Amino acid sequence: MSAHLTYTPARIDAIDQAALELSHLGALLEWTGHAVTIADIELEGPGLSRLGCALQWAGGEIERRCAIINKATSNVGEWKP
Repeated sequence: MSAHLTYTPARIDAIDQAALELSHLGALLEWTGHAVTIADIELEGPGLSRLGCALQWAGGEIERRCAIINKATSNVGEWKP
């Protein structure tokens, strides 16, 4: 038996916004990967560290948006953005 979930405008807006931001993060990661593959430099030292930091940041942002979507689509407790 599944619980009935009411999709309020606030929930729908949060899901839409998080999905849009996930799409932007995906594009950012694609561009980053493309730039790294065509770069005419060795990635070592500071360059590799900056790339690692950028990937960690993007991963954290993706996790945060997924949590927003999960919370907005769950029927556990009252939802607050």
